[in-house]
Amino acid sequence: MGRRTIIPRVLVLYEYSLVGLPHGSAYIRLLQPLIHPSIQGRFYVTPSPIYFGQEAEIVVVDRYWRPDCTSEMAATLAQDVRRNGAKLVYQIDDDLLALPGDDPTAAAKREIVAIFLREADGVIVSTAALRARYAAHNARIAVVGNALGVRWPEAAWRTRDVDLAGHVQIATPAIEAAAPDRGNGQ
Repeated sequence: MGRRTIIPRVLVLYEYSLVGLPHGSAYIRLLQPLIHPSIQGRFYVTPSPIYFGQEAEIVVVDRYWRPDCTSEMAATLAQDVRRNGAKLVYQIDDDLLALPGDDPTAAAKREIVAIFLREADGVIVSTAALRARYAAHNARIAVVGNALGVRWPEAAWRTRDVDLAGHVQIATPAIEAAAPDRGNGQ
């Protein structure tokens, strides 16, 4: 009897505004691509603005995550995700460690980013320059470039390695490496 295929559950903790709406980058870089038809069946995706221990094999956290996030919240999230047996993947598309010092919240925001970078099992960035910038914080970084406005021919929509947004390839090492053995030799 063959082994049963395990489909990983992915919880996406997207960055959101004070009223709970996802930021544009979260919508474009995570939410839309992760529910795209070209990857249906590879992951069960649940978007959420908050973490309360939802069952998941992979938890993707976006940028600063919450508008009220503190370094303590970031560290607690990483601990809670691990305690619940999930892998933490951090998605960041800007050099948020380089916030100008004249922003009164800059130091606190840089600390949040540093914690997520350090604690993540994998990191997704948008450019090779960001990978180089963050390499000292995490060795497992995948570059998934920006490709807004890219149009793919319909035949490409059905392939494993291309999505319609032309942006997130779910076969990225950061997500795939975090996925448990799927039971089918893949």
